Amino acid sequence: MPPSIIESTVRIASWNVWANLGDWRERYPRIVDILRGANADVICLQEVWRDESFDATKVVATELGYHHAAAVDWFEPMRIHSGAALLSRWPIANPDSLVPPTTHPAGSGLFQAATIEGPRGRLLVANAMLAWRPDHSDIRQDQAKALGQWIKARRGRGEAVVLCGDFNAGPDSDEIRALTGKGAATAPGLVFHDSWDSARPGETGHTWSRANPHTRAAALPDRRIDYVFSAWGGANGLGEPVSAGLLGDGGEGGAIASDHSGVWADLRY
Repeated sequence: MPPSIIESTVRIASWNVWANLGDWRERYPRIVDILRGANADVICLQEVWRDESFDATKVVATELGYHHAAAVDWFEPMRIHSGAALLSRWPIANPDSLVPPTTHPAGSGLFQAATIEGPRGRLLVANAMLAWRPDHSDIRQDQAKALGQWIKARRGRGEAVVLCGDFNAGPDSDEIRALTGKGAATAPGLVFHDSWDSARPGETGHTWSRANPHTRAAALPDRRIDYVFSAWGGANGLGEPVSAGLLGDGGEGGAIASDHSGVWADLRY
């Protein structure tokens, strides 16, 4: 008798929330409302920030009633404390972070990871930001390899693995192809489902769009650069994407809250 496929799911969301740019005092209540509507179990945020009077991670987590862990440090290009954050309905254990080495001042990145103590088993969740410039694919390829090896070293036997973040690269790039099994793997035995491509093949899913008023000054093309990945090979379909969508793209009505749209995915769990 063939093994039964897991029918229950976990919802994961990922969103770059644009630090303290624009009118952040108006944007953050909107960010909270959109995330509340997304109803994700685990949320990965990029470009969270804090200063003496405001801590984006704590504000959003408190409003949602979620556990949280942040990896925030001084970011010289923006001259603020900025980084990544994990939010979860369930307890978070063993948070860790890594700034991958780079020789280019604009080639910085950040990796964050933690174990989510979920009701149907642990999930290893990683959250990443890779180098942003269009001409830095070589740096992102090195970062993707370091990221895969970092995740591989932390993965427990039979554990679901989720990787989210702002990768600043489209699905046809060498750095993303290495993560999704279309190029040389970043670490032995580690290949990821691209949740959007799995659940909505052929749809663009742009998370960076020139239709967004906050992106116009960057003069970059429409692209899908934000992802929810899940590791392939889990028992009984563990981690397989079954549905996906965008958040913060204006579909909820109201003002656009960030220069990126976020992405969510329901994964077998």
